[in-house]
Amino acid sequence: MSLAYGIIALISLCMVGACVIADKKRDVWLILVFVSVSVCNLGYFMLSISQDLGSALNSNRLAYLGSVFLPFFMLMMVLRFCNIRRRKALTVSLVVLGILMLGITTTPGILPIYYSTVDIEFVNGTTKLVREYGPLHLLYYVYLFGYMISMVLVTFYAIIKKKIGSRIHTALLLCTVFCNIFIWLIEQFLPRGFEWLSVSYILTECLILAIYRSMQRQGLMTSDVRARSYQINILLAVFLLLFANFVRVITMNTSAIMYVVSHMVIITIYLGILVFWGISVYDRIISKSLRRYLVTLVGLMMLWMLMRTLRHTVFHYVFPVGQWCWYAFYISMILIPQLCLFAAMHIGKPEGYRLSKKWYLMYIPSALLIVGILTNDLHQWAFCFHEGYEAGWDTYQRRFLYYAAVVWIFFCIVMMIVQILKRCRIPERIK
Repeated sequence: MSLAYGIIALISLCMVGACVIADKKRDVWLILVFVSVSVCNLGYFMLSISQDLGSALNSNRLAYLGSVFLPFFMLMMVLRFCNIRRRKALTVSLVVLGILMLGITTTPGILPIYYSTVDIEFVNGTTKLVREYGPLHLLYYVYLFGYMISMVLVTFYAIIKKKIGSRIHTALLLCTVFCNIFIWLIEQFLPRGFEWLSVSYILTECLILAIYRSMQRQGLMTSDVRARSYQINILLAVFLLLFANFVRVITMNTSAIMYVVSHMVIITIYLGILVFWGISVYDRIISKSLRRYLVTLVGLMMLWMLMRTLRHTVFHYVFPVGQWCWYAFYISMILIPQLCLFAAMHIGKPEGYRLSKKWYLMYIPSALLIVGILTNDLHQWAFCFHEGYEAGWDTYQRRFLYYAAVVWIFFCIVMMIVQILKRCRIPERIK
């Protein structure tokens, strides 16, 4: 059954990409529906392969993160279908309501208000939650039922007012809404051996995508609500991060070769996101000095991810290359806070602003710390291997050079926060 959840999660993640490709007008609510479905199905899959109660509860929280906000996104999408304008206050109120409901649904293991008791059992290699509902669990039913009734009422209102120009689209929309209501009701009254809502979500996505694509081609949808490019970029980044996490989870207990391959896929995704962000920064930042710092930050983050991945995969058992990779990612850890500080000092400054040369003296302690850690094998001032390298890299003791690097990193972070607060505070009005 875990395999079925995994396939469904993979399909839902692919559906996000299909949505981005098919929706030429980049409607933000449509993409959020697909992202929330992928989050929910990923939570179901991670729950099915959890090995302890803590992991199962965290996976259950991830599933609720998707399922709590999914009806809100669907209602906003139905309003778009029906060409009904909404007030901003309504959107804000529903977001606050969703956050409160998410807070309640994520309390299992912390407070006995949503589940009074909760444990796990293993059935045919699949992990399931054994729970008894608490006093506030009924609120979730009310929450879902309220959204379902709202979507039905909005649809019938649009039919009466003739806001939907196509009968076929109306029928498909009603089918989409009632299909989820029907499956949800069945799951409440029949024993659940499988989360059939995960399948229902995929079918709903297919219907929604078909309706959206058809209505956009026929010009039946208004284009006043369109996602900005940065919103789409954020959603795509979330999708890629979910996919990377999916790959990591499904290859967690596999062979060594599959483990290495999966981490290569994950690091490729992360590096791709960073490259895209670096290109965006290079194109949008006018100040040459600030642009140089930000692009360097991107390079340092890529170096850190690459060295960390190589250390734990390809060169994990290759001495001393793996150990050099371990030392090398301290280059990024030391320089990133310092460059963030330099970038923060450009806030509110003109385009041609350049830092005073005295600030460049901060490179001296950074360089000394980096050289000291990179040459640790000569003196062991950062990490001391009392039992020798044969005992493994995890058997070591931190020495004074490591703690000096931690203090320096913390100092740069504090200085950065001070500079941001100092330069972003609102000036008093001139009376």
